[in-house]
Amino acid sequence: MSTRERPGNRALAAARAAVAREYQQLAELVATEDRQFAHNAAAGNAVLAAIAASDAICCLKLGRYHTGEDHRAATKLLGQVRPDGPQLARDLAKVLAIKDQVHYSGVPLPDHRLRSILRSTDRLVDLAERTLTESSNKHDGSDT
Repeated sequence: MSTRERPGNRALAAARAAVAREYQQLAELVATEDRQFAHNAAAGNAVLAAIAASDAICCLKLGRYHTGEDHRAATKLLGQVRPDGPQLARDLAKVLAIKDQVHYSGVPLPDHRLRSILRSTDRLVDLAERTLTESSNKHDGSDT
């Protein structure tokens, strides 16, 4: 485990998945607003949702998560998740690629970019929740 990783467990994964869903819901809500920088705010929340979802997935699947300031390094860790790690890493990388623009540039994010970011975020958040549910079923002995 690198110095930029920490051990993760089911409790942390559940908390991060819940936070991810909250940020995702905020992103979806703000995305409907017709104001110049609403898309930036929506995408900013999508970035936070994707990071939290990635943490949850890594905690559950790998037993560790990335904690460094460079969130892009988390894509390498997420890429280790099987069987969908490479696609998950691409989704996270796509979302992280707009982070600086939407948080710091003052350049409005076009609608088509926001929609693409939201789709990637949705996949990550949905998988975090599904993985958490599957983990719960295994612990309950109620495997289906």
